[in-house]
Amino acid sequence: MSISNEILNEELSNDKEERQDLSVLPIAIFGIITDIQYADVEDGVSYDGKRVRYYRNSLNLAREAVDNWKKIESTFNTNLRFILQLGDIIDAKSMGINDSDEAVKRVTKELNRLFNVDTHEPVLDEKNLPKLLNLWGNHEMYNFKRSELKNSILNTSKFLNQIPHANFFSYDITNNLRLIGLDYYEYSCLGYETTDEIYKSAHEFLTTHNKNENLNSVDGLRGHGVRFTMFNGGLSDNQLELLKKELQFCKENNKKVIVTGHVPIHPQACDNMCLAWNYKEILELLWSFDHTVVAYFSGHDHKGGYFRDKNNIHHVTFSAVLETPPNSNAYATAKVYENKISVEGVGQIGYYEIYFD
Repeated sequence: MSISNEILNEELSNDKEERQDLSVLPIAIFGIITDIQYADVEDGVSYDGKRVRYYRNSLNLAREAVDNWKKIESTFNTNLRFILQLGDIIDAKSMGINDSDEAVKRVTKELNRLFNVDTHEPVLDEKNLPKLLNLWGNHEMYNFKRSELKNSILNTSKFLNQIPHANFFSYDITNNLRLIGLDYYEYSCLGYETTDEIYKSAHEFLTTHNKNENLNSVDGLRGHGVRFTMFNGGLSDNQLELLKKELQFCKENNKKVIVTGHVPIHPQACDNMCLAWNYKEILELLWSFDHTVVAYFSGHDHKGGYFRDKNNIHHVTFSAVLETPPNSNAYATAKVYENKISVEGVGQIGYYEIYFD
């Protein structure tokens, strides 16, 4: 029996016990997965040569995650509301073999099986909302230009009829809990033509902090400064203002908030190399709404991480599917209750209880 199946069986056993008491049934359930980074190529290794990358098998693990989510649906006699896909759905190696579009279709088709359809096209619920919520990571930018992503099946904001030029969106999980998705590569050197004004601005910003010819190199950088690489990005002033308005609305309407983005923002929840460029500014904004924001979910750092900060915001960095061995997995199931969210991870992803103060 695989590790993931052992965990699932224990989870299902516990869930059956919960069903005996209707008061503890979740209001909503959703799945979380990140850094699948599928590519139809042979296994490789991470940039530091220390970890195996299972490019083809990542699709199998996504399939297994869906199969196990279906079992959870059966246990609770309810459907998962959606899947939150935190970015890097395919790897840059797909571009190298001219397979980017087809690779995205293969992965989205597997994830869409949860919704009992056989298509890669977006699946909408009874409220006409997408059931696969996609964030953008650096590997989306390696495979596509932003102009292509904007009109693609990966643009969640488009299907929510929200921000047309960026993948920034909000989604009400319940009447009292909102999810906000951030677009960390809106201000970056990735996904733009070099003639674009945003590229020029981001490149100037990056090169003031990183003097290497290779802007993905951290040579000479120290401490939190190693975040200034081309594979990271930050939030623009415009997106920070949109986030502030969303948080203000939620505060005024007594909604709790989960903020999500591909890139982590707390140094205790990830490697310094994976931090957002302007993480301090983003943290300060979230802390100013500390009784509103309850959690920050991200990927990007493949080993994952967790930290509960001084303002009781739970920073969960979810482990990458890509670097998970075939006998394990990396995904989570979030169960929303009146007073908390239970995040139940598989493999290297832990179990977290996030209470609403």
